[in-house]
Amino acid sequence: MTRSLKSVNRDVPTLFNFYYRHQGIQPFKAKEALDLILKQKPDNLVAIRATADWYLQQGDTSTALSYL
Repeated sequence: MTRSLKSVNRDVPTLFNFYYRHQGIQPFKAKEALDLILKQKPDNLVAIRATADWYLQQGDTSTALSYL
């Protein structure tokens, strides 16, 4: 049984760990981790950049640019 994102400890380092472990296999779950980081710390530059990269990987350049 895999742990859902809701059961993951919500501290920022743990959320980044979740993101980097899941970005290639479950990109939408990984994006949820970025969203939670930005909700807690909207000025976190690593999360902002990772979110822009995530949108680029999804082919959404317009939204990616809004994060840069």
